[in-house]
Amino acid sequence: MADKLDMNYCRRCGSPFTSSEDYVFHCPNGHVIYANPAPAAGMLLEDSQGRAVVITRAADPGKGMYDLPGGFCDGTDTLEQAAIREIEEEVSLKPEHYTEPTLLCSSIDLYDFKGECVTVLVAIFYAKLLNDAPLKAGDYAAAIQMLPLNQELVDKLFFPSKRNAAQKLLDSRN
Repeated sequence: MADKLDMNYCRRCGSPFTSSEDYVFHCPNGHVIYANPAPAAGMLLEDSQGRAVVITRAADPGKGMYDLPGGFCDGTDTLEQAAIREIEEEVSLKPEHYTEPTLLCSSIDLYDFKGECVTVLVAIFYAKLLNDAPLKAGDYAAAIQMLPLNQELVDKLFFPSKRNAAQKLLDSRN
């Protein structure tokens, strides 16, 4: 995985950057560009038996690894809207299939996109599945499983943000 955002040119004028510090880039025309994190949202959905909805990632990064449903905000999505949209896209669930989502936590992931490290600010929501919620793999989900929410699952989740959220929920129950 790349370890730093590789930005060489000003997105406002196209000039080469003259200096950078961490995630602040300066160009000779006086523009300052901040490489802010990309917003994303996910959801930990749990059934009445303590099992979580887990997808197997269909694409890199983490192809073939376990993940909780989620993804990037699109356009003018709020975090809540992104989480709800991603749940429908990845596991075919609509809001009437689960309780009102509540924010569980936020976390930072480093996302390798074509060799460039993108910082992602991820909000993870929590909701309980309602009876007869129909699961069907959609975008970016090679498969869906209902797995016990336990330490073994936490350790197998690909993204740190998802591990952090699942761990927080587990810790709150102990």
